[in-house]
Amino acid sequence: MKEDRLNINWETHRKGIKKKEFIVIFSSFFIMLFGFVCDLLVLKGCNFFVVRDINNVSLVSLQIQATITTLTLTIIALLSGNITDSYMGISISAYFLELRPVILKQSRIIILEFAALALSVVFHIVGFYNSVFSCLIASMFIIIMAIFEIYAVFKGRKNSEDEISLYVNYLIEEKDNYLEIGKNFLYDWKKIVVDQSVEEFDFYLQMFFSLINNIFLNHKKTDEINELAESIALFLLTNESANCKCKGVNFVIKFYENVCIWISCNQEVVKEIEGSISLISLVYKELYSAFMAVGVERLERENFQFDDLAEYVFRVVSWIGYLENKHSFEVTAINYIARFLGRFLKVENKKGNIINSSYWKSIIMDNYDYLVYGIPEESKTFYKDSLVLRDFNIIFGYLFDGQLEYVIDGFFLDGISEIYEIKDESLVFKTMLIHCYMYYLAYRESNECIEKTLQENIKKMITEKSVVESINNFYYCLSKKDTLLDDDFENKIRSTLSSYELSPEHCNSKTSIIDGVIRDYCLYVTILISRCSHDNGLLERLLNVQEYSPLLKNSRLEELKKKFVNLHSMFNKENLSDDEVKKKSEEMICIFTSVMKEKYKKYICDIAENIQKDFSVKNIKGKRQII
Repeated sequence: MKEDRLNINWETHRKGIKKKEFIVIFSSFFIMLFGFVCDLLVLKGCNFFVVRDINNVSLVSLQIQATITTLTLTIIALLSGNITDSYMGISISAYFLELRPVILKQSRIIILEFAALALSVVFHIVGFYNSVFSCLIASMFIIIMAIFEIYAVFKGRKNSEDEISLYVNYLIEEKDNYLEIGKNFLYDWKKIVVDQSVEEFDFYLQMFFSLINNIFLNHKKTDEINELAESIALFLLTNESANCKCKGVNFVIKFYENVCIWISCNQEVVKEIEGSISLISLVYKELYSAFMAVGVERLERENFQFDDLAEYVFRVVSWIGYLENKHSFEVTAINYIARFLGRFLKVENKKGNIINSSYWKSIIMDNYDYLVYGIPEESKTFYKDSLVLRDFNIIFGYLFDGQLEYVIDGFFLDGISEIYEIKDESLVFKTMLIHCYMYYLAYRESNECIEKTLQENIKKMITEKSVVESINNFYYCLSKKDTLLDDDFENKIRSTLSSYELSPEHCNSKTSIIDGVIRDYCLYVTILISRCSHDNGLLERLLNVQEYSPLLKNSRLEELKKKFVNLHSMFNKENLSDDEVKKKSEEMICIFTSVMKEKYKKYICDIAENIQKDFSVKNIKGKRQII
């Protein structure tokens, strides 16, 4: 396996080369020393054997050494000139000529050869002929070492790549110029990524993530990470090859998965990191375009999981770059993609492609009971609210692109109808958000803003018996856990849905109605839950005086009755007649008015009491001033 390459340290691999070089160096030094000692002995008259015409023999040796020296230069020039390829950002010729050798780098060998040649000339002039011979032999030792170093590149491409990958991993672990290493790495990766096998692509991913993790650990800033990740992600996602686009989708998911894994292992270090991981906000449009180009069948074969991607992104944002009450561009990017998934499925259906409908239904079924594990305490609410918005935007897209069966099966039948106990307020927020928006689309918005056919289809969907039974089951379960509700829930829904109100296609403005829709829906639900709840004071606790007291006027109450009739159709599982529905509406209005009048009366009395206290205090102060 290629992953095993990284298990060997480059320094360990380099020790063998260093050992050979030391042997050559010491051997050459010893030979030269031996020749010099022999010449000293000759000066003292000690000769081991006599060579006739030694001067000419020395001259020939000198010529041989000069020829070998220049020939070596020629061989190096020819070989290095032909090796122009690079691997993982490292030039192959530069690696084998300069980076791989420890001491005897090719540039140094050339200098040593010329130095040895010059020394031989000096020895020849002064008559140290033994030293000339020893310089020739020492030069030959060094040249042979150089030739073996050069020819190592021809042992095979795999051996060369394995060795260079070890060196790149060494640079990532030991050096600090990560941006330069990363840019060189990506430059070569882009040239081969289109034709890479799954194994090769995963190996490069492993190397890239190793670089990212070291930037996290040592620099504690995100600018370099965002720059490198955006560079390769955009290249992959915008490539003409469908295979490359798939790799781009895979890269984005695995990138965030890798960051999540690193965070879970370095929770103390992550607190020191500056900035945010913004890859998804930089490439979200290209990512969605890649979905459309690749097609649903290919994505499903590649085991693409949009919900996993969203959760990875939200987890990363919850740890890195999270600031309370600050807008998150990463969450916005995920919601953008989520909103267009319905259109994606619609296009794929028209093409006749086979869709795994069970997955696209399941992504809107989350209950959020266990997903906050490993999230910082201060960002848990943000994380769960982000998941809710993701699901809402998916359903928003499903509704407007005609994928209503996914909403019925995924959200209502396989989702909230299977609930027996509600443990988390996020599920309450999600359900009320979606059901209230459907009520707005079906009954309250005009045909200038929504197509009549779509409006009728949504109305038919939310009044279908199985859907009505599901929503009633949900609110019945909620009545047993009414502590999950508070008077801020309505404001939370309002602040979310206000940006989703529709406008006429050919008009720039309209009267906003979404606030009134949310108020009416929340009032109906509150009354409905209070009738099943064991908390007799629930209705009084949840109703805001300033918000609901204006409805006590007779004209407003009549309007409210009509709205309650429509709401009854969304909750009526008993097939009541029109008269029975009106009667039921009047009963709910009576419950509301009795509680609201009492609460409003108390509210007015409290205001009057406070005014009286203020008047008395001011009056006393005035009298003191007169005295």
